Amino acid sequence: MLAAGDPSGSRGRRASASDINRSDAQREKAVAAHSQPTAAKVSCSQANYLVTPSIALLQVFTWEQLAAVPGFKIEDRTWGQVEWMGPVDLRDAADLAKSIVISKGQLYVHSNGLKRRALVTFKSIKKPSGKTPEEFSHLLQRVLETAFARVSSVAYDATKSQISFVVEVW
Repeated sequence: MLAAGDPSGSRGRRASASDINRSDAQREKAVAAHSQPTAAKVSCSQANYLVTPSIALLQVFTWEQLAAVPGFKIEDRTWGQVEWMGPVDLRDAADLAKSIVISKGQLYVHSNGLKRRALVTFKSIKKPSGKTPEEFSHLLQRVLETAFARVSSVAYDATKSQISFVVEVW
């Protein structure tokens, strides 16, 4: 047998018959399989969150599939939801409740793979007395522009006591 990288054959990894018989494509595939992380175990420690696609489905996604998850949405049943408008990267978001925090009038996203265009809806938002829904929407637009780099489509629904807006840039 030959020792890879050592002409004397006394040190190093020994080449086997299977190494010699592999095609370049097979060798590259074997190296890639050992260099890529395995799929992250996506979880959600917040019982009040509803996740789409489901946690069970996300847990069987491959690393490549987690890099571009379509139709991703997370909802806190009390305070609101975020629905991304394109594929998101969940590879660094193992516990979704730590990567995305939705609470009363607050939203924190701690994963770069999630800082993409998204529709945000906050529930239980009461309009101050003396303000019309349109005035309140304009006020909210100004407030949101200080929290996010760019927002659009700010709308207040008085019948549902909720506000919706699109985060264009986080």
